[in-house]
Amino acid sequence: MLPEIETLFANECGSMAIRDEAIGILARLREAIRSVFADLETLICKNENSIGIVNGGGIHPITYYVMNYLGAACKSLMTLEQSLKAKSKEMYKDSTLGLVFLMNNYTYMVNCVKHSKLGELLGENWIKNHIVAKFRQCFKIYKANSWDQVFKGKLISEFVLKFVEICDVQSSWIIFDDHLRRKIRNNLKETLLARFKSVMEGSQEHINICGDFGFGVRDIVAGIDKMFKGRDELKNHR
Repeated sequence: MLPEIETLFANECGSMAIRDEAIGILARLREAIRSVFADLETLICKNENSIGIVNGGGIHPITYYVMNYLGAACKSLMTLEQSLKAKSKEMYKDSTLGLVFLMNNYTYMVNCVKHSKLGELLGENWIKNHIVAKFRQCFKIYKANSWDQVFKGKLISEFVLKFVEICDVQSSWIIFDDHLRRKIRNNLKETLLARFKSVMEGSQEHINICGDFGFGVRDIVAGIDKMFKGRDELKNHR
């Protein structure tokens, strides 16, 4: 996560103290997590032979301990989700940007689970039915909040002005995951191009607008491609 933090605060005036604090918190959190799991592994190894035989073939005390611990760890994931929701409202006046924040964090959680032993612990159903479902809900709301005014516009001039305005604002927003960024852009292209063609067919002003502004399908594609910075783009602007 350090590269993400470095790039996130790279060009923000007065953000050095916040960046340093975030890096410090992350370092302490990482060390605490390592320590907890190391202690747990040590405890399991030490208790393998210390208790002796469990009468009647019952449950070993360390089994109680470890499973209770893992249950608490899973509960911490729910606490994290609640915290992220709260932060999305506290940190961003623009609720749509708060949704992008949640999508970034949900995607990071899914990637961590998929590429670690957590995937075996939580299972594929947890990923699909829990985090992925919440991500899709966030994207649905994001799309409605951002683009409803564009979708509802009946004139090409309304479509163009609102489209350019939204692209300008969201060109500075961040989607760290490359695959996610491509999926969002492709989804928006498909939806907006279809709407643009529909508005053009039903509008009598499209000839003047396209002639005056030179606006067409290529401009929609180019505008969407400029939306959402990735990790590499942020590094290049440092």
